[in-house]
Amino acid sequence: MRCRKILIGFDSNESPGVEIDFVSRYLARGRGLVVGSLIRKFNTLPAICKCVGCGSKKDCGTKRAARQLDELAGQLQTAGQLAGFRSLVRREQDGTLNDLIRESRFADLLVVSQHTWRKIIAGLGKSAICPEDAVECPVLIVPDPQKGIDQVILTYNGTPEAMRGIKQFVYMLPELAANLPVTILTTYDSAHTPSGTDEKLFIEYMKEHFNEVALHKMDSHSEHTLISAVGLNQNSLVIINSDSPESFTLLNSLLKPDGDTLIPVELYTGRAPLPTGVTPHHLN
Repeated sequence: MRCRKILIGFDSNESPGVEIDFVSRYLARGRGLVVGSLIRKFNTLPAICKCVGCGSKKDCGTKRAARQLDELAGQLQTAGQLAGFRSLVRREQDGTLNDLIRESRFADLLVVSQHTWRKIIAGLGKSAICPEDAVECPVLIVPDPQKGIDQVILTYNGTPEAMRGIKQFVYMLPELAANLPVTILTTYDSAHTPSGTDEKLFIEYMKEHFNEVALHKMDSHSEHTLISAVGLNQNSLVIINSDSPESFTLLNSLLKPDGDTLIPVELYTGRAPLPTGVTPHHLN
């Protein structure tokens, strides 16, 4: 049975829920380690306690953090007992983005809510950390609410990076790969159009790893029709293996982290997305 280390980033100002539920249902069945990291500082400035009448600000912040860690540890332990995974929380950390990013180097997957991911990106934009070089493992972004997954949609542009991303998905979520219908949207451009032999080998790989798979070649003319037919919504898991060509305006708009549409569950196997207006060198 496969063992995986899954890192969950929690916003200290939000109640944990959607992240633990998703990990319990889909990611950590059986053996594996789930590590909870509580983020209290989304930028480089120290957190300021605004409580009154509870002693020093430092003591108040320390007690609140300890209480939150205890509650988080209890929730993860309960979920782990039901789903069969081990869990722990990082009590020795300061609750900064640096802590989360450092541990992502030694994790198989980072799971965050959509809300938390937006705050992470905003925090990185105000620090000396380049967002494009920050998180060092695949990132799974879960919208809230999230009621379940009924299909998987893969994007593939013919590059080796995209193929490695598909293999990461097969490794990280084998149950979903085996049991849910999988739709592959190929987004080839002129530089990465595969040869007939490569396409044959690609299809052979897909059939070997997915029980129910459909392959659609997407271009700028068929984009709206295909996405409508596929039914991209909050019950979809979308695997983003590479940047989509700019010509795919609808696909790109649906997958913007700051979009107002019904955002699906997203797994970014390479570089994670940045909201509009945030660039790798958008520093204070």
